[in-house]
Amino acid sequence: MTVGSGMSPSEIIKKLQKLNITLFKRLTSQTVGQWIDRSGEHACWSENTLKCIAAGNKPGGLTTRVGILVDCPETTKMILTYLQGLQQAYVPLTLSTIHGIMIGQLEYFEPQIFKTPSSDSSLFTCSESFVLKFLHCALGWSLHRATHAGRKIPANADEILWKAFLHMAHVIKEYDITTPVLIVNGDQTQVILSPGSGMTYAEIGSSQVSTVGADDKRAFTTFINISADGTLLPFQAIYQGSTTWSLQSQNANQMEDAKCLNFLFEISKTDTYWSTQETMKDYINAILAPYFVDVRRRFKLWPNQAAIWWVDC
Repeated sequence: MTVGSGMSPSEIIKKLQKLNITLFKRLTSQTVGQWIDRSGEHACWSENTLKCIAAGNKPGGLTTRVGILVDCPETTKMILTYLQGLQQAYVPLTLSTIHGIMIGQLEYFEPQIFKTPSSDSSLFTCSESFVLKFLHCALGWSLHRATHAGRKIPANADEILWKAFLHMAHVIKEYDITTPVLIVNGDQTQVILSPGSGMTYAEIGSSQVSTVGADDKRAFTTFINISADGTLLPFQAIYQGSTTWSLQSQNANQMEDAKCLNFLFEISKTDTYWSTQETMKDYINAILAPYFVDVRRRFKLWPNQAAIWWVDC
């Protein structure tokens, strides 16, 4: 990079920002001027600056891991353009959303960045703290986070659990359930794709910030069951909607693996993604009942051997 014999700080900054606007966005002429020695006939980099460069320091560069993206400018530009496009379209941007976008883009376009150790032998993980620094340094974005209280544990939780334990012990004894593979515990969990939020990232100091669908959360329900011996049964995923267009694409990543594992993808046929009596019946007929039939066959048990399905407890 040539900037002329005068080594003008402003010209140096212009050249650097053309190379990488993200890394050198906040570099000032005063800082660059401190790196230049003008005591001789021609201006040159100071001895101390050259020593720092030889030692591996980047004058004026980011001293945090944000600077690791300097080696992948095209991907960095792609991430910045994508995030700015979402923000300009008034899409609510939370830290978890941006975190996922950055990891996905880097894993796809720059997988080596996660495998190359730094000078202290640590590996880059694209942590949330890194994302925060990246947003602040590269885009000048910040966020004020809202908080809410979690769901409270019932005051009589110990009593409820004790009664549940006695109930199960009674059933196991009276119905002679002697193998743990006949005891299955199931629970439903919400998988959030896009959290509804009244918060989003925007330029620091913004007084008017607009979003579209701020409270419009995107999620689905996953029904997970596991037997007392640790056998994990196939999952059931329930999506809001009335047609198969609401389901994952048949060409989605690892869809074939999910099919081989007998995962069940269903639409709720309601205006929510919650489980219904119909989806519960589907799970029993497609996954749970065949599992118990197979267990009785493998362990040479009576066809009518009782089993326990413990749901939401």
